[in-house]
Amino acid sequence: MGAAGTHLAQLASEGGLGAIPWNLLVWAVPGAVAGALVGTRLQGKVSEQAARRFFAGLFLLIGVTFLMAFTVFAGRFA
Repeated sequence: MGAAGTHLAQLASEGGLGAIPWNLLVWAVPGAVAGALVGTRLQGKVSEQAARRFFAGLFLLIGVTFLMAFTVFAGRFA
């Protein structure tokens, strides 16, 4: 919270309220809160190995998606 607040204050002081990425905050804040709530409920109920496999697959999927986005589909984002 401290780092996020400091970063937002710095953005606002340097570029005004228009410099703050509100479109990102609209999704990030509720996602972080929901993730924290779900994570505390599942703690100890899901085996460590299952959690490791899930997150390994998730990060692999994210990595492949970024790799494809910046190589194969790079022309669409230019």
